[in-house]
Amino acid sequence: MVKNFYQEEDGRWYIDLPEYIESGVGTKSNLEMVAGADTFLSTLAQGETSITLKFTDEEFVDHDVELIRSSNHGYTPELLDEAELDSGAWYTVKDNDHNLWLCPVVLYLFNNTYPQNIFIQIL
Repeated sequence: MVKNFYQEEDGRWYIDLPEYIESGVGTKSNLEMVAGADTFLSTLAQGETSITLKFTDEEFVDHDVELIRSSNHGYTPELLDEAELDSGAWYTVKDNDHNLWLCPVVLYLFNNTYPQNIFIQIL
């Protein structure tokens, strides 16, 4: 799948996923990239305020980045101080060791599962 991500003036990153909000599953705040996902996007975007990524749970030849699930579900309160975020999964960037937390929106995108691997191409 191909999705756009954008950074607002306050520095917060979001996935552009209006269908998630329109379906009634969640709100814009659920689409915010936090706990390392924001810095991951800033690194990939190289100073730009938007980026388009192709990602899938199946390896493909031209992927730029691989995320590997490093925990089943949940977050570490020491790293993320928001009690309402009670599910999600931690991922590690392969060959980089950067950790990021991905929220339950991943379940919406990947048929109710947190994939073991997510392969990403910068478009």
